[in-house]
Amino acid sequence: MLWVIIGHATMGDVAELDTAPLYEQVAYRFAYSFHMALFMFVAGYLFYMTRIVPTDRHWTYLAMARNKVKRLIIPGITFSLIAFALKFALPGAVERQVSLGWREVLHMIIYPVDNPLREMWFIVTLMWLFLLMPLWHWAVRRPARLAATVIVLAVINMLDVRCDLLCIGNVCSHAVWFFMGIAACRYGDALFDLKRRMRGHSTTIFVAGVAVYAFGWWHEVPFIVTFGGIVLSVGLALAADKYLPWLFKSFRDYTYQIFLMGIFVQMAVKVVYLRFGLPHPAAYLLSIVLGLYVPVLVSKVVERINWKPALVCMGLRYRR
Repeated sequence: MLWVIIGHATMGDVAELDTAPLYEQVAYRFAYSFHMALFMFVAGYLFYMTRIVPTDRHWTYLAMARNKVKRLIIPGITFSLIAFALKFALPGAVERQVSLGWREVLHMIIYPVDNPLREMWFIVTLMWLFLLMPLWHWAVRRPARLAATVIVLAVINMLDVRCDLLCIGNVCSHAVWFFMGIAACRYGDALFDLKRRMRGHSTTIFVAGVAVYAFGWWHEVPFIVTFGGIVLSVGLALAADKYLPWLFKSFRDYTYQIFLMGIFVQMAVKVVYLRFGLPHPAAYLLSIVLGLYVPVLVSKVVERINWKPALVCMGLRYRR
């Protein structure tokens, strides 16, 4: 989520990124080379840990699907409607215009990448990957199945399927990273005892990731670049867990809420920067910090109020 926020922190038009300060160009291009694949990897890891492993005892397929609709889709629809309302009310202040009509609404549903909040493609893609749970459950039962599934999904990824209909293209691109996260959870802890051993080798993992990333970048192989970005991020996260355990703890329980609300906060910072001449370094830093922590603050306030409709719309748990 930190990489996502950094990727969204640009102060100008992405089309004019070459005129931005060097640190913004480097951070944007670096983050966008792997950050959503990393997000999928982590989602797959946690999905296996919380849903596939206990499935035989607690989670049926329908129960999982209902839970994901409630925790994922409903908040996504809520914030898409908020974005639609803001763009409809302030047509001169936004880049992507919207209009009110059943054709436009139907188009947004069928083509989520044209949602008023374009980032919502991720939610639809992730929901499809969750619904493929029987496939993942079958594939991780045997190492041979796992290897074959990774190879097939990697080939599909490299085919670069372009299909915006119901985010099919994005599902094809990100399924391999989601499944790699599942595989890491299935075999990683058993083979490597991740929390005990890998944390002690965070530097090695980070350096290996940098080497793979550089190799992929030099030879212009996006799949290897993305894989290297995931590995180096795992190394960084393990190092942070060891030396700065408070760093991710301060926002890790609200990553989805940051995804939903952070973009609105960052847009507000961008408006202030453009209209009031805030220094670029200060605006860029504020965009990252406020993009992370304003959603955390809002979430904590809503949790404190504990009003169920608001909690459901934000993807938070209701405490009885």
